Amino acid sequence: MLLADIKAILLSLQILKALLLLFPLATFGVAIWTLVTMWLWRADKRRAEQEWYDLRYRADGKPYPPAGRGFCDNCETPCQKVYYMPSNRRLCPDCYKKFHES
Repeated sequence: MLLADIKAILLSLQILKALLLLFPLATFGVAIWTLVTMWLWRADKRRAEQEWYDLRYRADGKPYPPAGRGFCDNCETPCQKVYYMPSNRRLCPDCYKKFHES
């Protein structure tokens, strides 16, 4: 009876020792996982912000004119995106790029 009790106590101590060893490892794993997830989220956020900026601003930092669907006045083709110029002209992105470069 005494030997069985000692074995049960030793087994309990081994289980407790394993739990005390695994808890910090699990906590460290969760912390690393959280840091990696935060880093990936921030990188994705920066990428999305850069895409948003690139869609709305030219390379020189000036904003594109208002846009919508319609026909380009220059090449006379229907386009998903047409820039409405202040001169009441509508230009597709290709024609706008040619217009802006000249």
